[in-house]
Amino acid sequence: MILYQADYILPITSPPIRGGAVVVDQGRIVGRGEAGEQKAGFPAAQVVQIGSVSPGATTVLLPGLVNAHTHLDLCTARGKIARCSGSQGLTFVDWIEEVVRHKARVGEEEKMAAIRQGLRELLGSGVTTIGDISPDGFSIKLLAEAGLRATVFLEVVGFASTNAGAVTEKLERYLADLGSLATGLIKLGVSPHAPYSVSPALWKRVSQISRERRCPIASHVAEDLEEMIFLSAGAGRWPDFLRRRGVWDESWSSPGLSPVQYLDSLGVLAPSLAAVHLNYLSSQDIELLARRRVSAVTCPRSNRWFGRRADKLQALLCAGITTALGADSLASNWSLDMWAEMRQLHQDYPGVAAEDIIRMATISGAKTLGQDSETGSLEEGKSADLIGVAVPRQSANDIYGSLLASPPEIVLILIAGNSPNPNNSGLITRSRWSLS
Repeated sequence: MILYQADYILPITSPPIRGGAVVVDQGRIVGRGEAGEQKAGFPAAQVVQIGSVSPGATTVLLPGLVNAHTHLDLCTARGKIARCSGSQGLTFVDWIEEVVRHKARVGEEEKMAAIRQGLRELLGSGVTTIGDISPDGFSIKLLAEAGLRATVFLEVVGFASTNAGAVTEKLERYLADLGSLATGLIKLGVSPHAPYSVSPALWKRVSQISRERRCPIASHVAEDLEEMIFLSAGAGRWPDFLRRRGVWDESWSSPGLSPVQYLDSLGVLAPSLAAVHLNYLSSQDIELLARRRVSAVTCPRSNRWFGRRADKLQALLCAGITTALGADSLASNWSLDMWAEMRQLHQDYPGVAAEDIIRMATISGAKTLGQDSETGSLEEGKSADLIGVAVPRQSANDIYGSLLASPPEIVLILIAGNSPNPNNSGLITRSRWSLS
């Protein structure tokens, strides 16, 4: 039993505790509160005082961060695909084509090495839980060896309605074959790629699998203007792209709806769905998302990469929609640093409180991944997924704001009470804690 003590504890689901402590036993949080009370309640606990290399810094314990949306298999794309930005650079459809070509060139060894490097980067920024979109579950073993918690969403693509059965059968085989690997810290989910790349029949089948298996589902929704044009008018660049790929369905016709309204017409908007991006929304879309209790994931720096801004974020929050943060992929971002995502969001939306942003990167992310019973907040009975960070003491009057003012020093990382595997993650070189 270990008692971790810091200047502040941020449980997330309750107010900050000054001079607090978290008690961990067998990988679970068994106590949380004022340090003196916890020491009295657990007199046999070994005390660990969280420290810092920076003199006079304020130390903070909070839940491990949740990157609710990423593509680990695209860690191979770092610096290899041009940025999309307004009228310059690639268009979104061009970018998709570049990504497809890039993935076809990458071998297994290169992908494995790149994913390991990406996991080191995620761990280095205090991420303990990941939502990974994977076409084949390749990341599962690497996530397990690094000791990370994750929901791995098996991605399906198939615009031709005649292929829905074959694609569904393949997904079912993957779920069965990977089920033995996805145990403990790792869960499986399903991911129909997007409204423009998955047929109505396939959408319905994947949604049914999600319900039957009670597993989460994630999809890119309302990400780009081309998606809006395609679904509302059957025009734009997507028809030509799908024809070039040999997957166009001649029986398809435009529903004349927004992406959110289209998915609702299919009956697939549900509480288990995490809709990723949601950059282009109407008031009606937001009302539908709230009514169906769909969760949202926004990716601030990916939006910068593409030269767009999700201007409905505050409306999503005001509607009570659970909204999480993701770093997307290294094909559409400069890094996988979740603190950088939070700072970008804080810069783009100064009206959103720092406390809410940190909530998005913790408990809200855990909810979107179906992991909130285990992680995302410091509560008794939950898994001991926590990080210790240090910030300048002069900023401690606004502890949430101080965490977003500049990159904090990561001094401790625990997942289920354990440090991530240093032999595989290459991370635990900056720990600054001591036994007392």
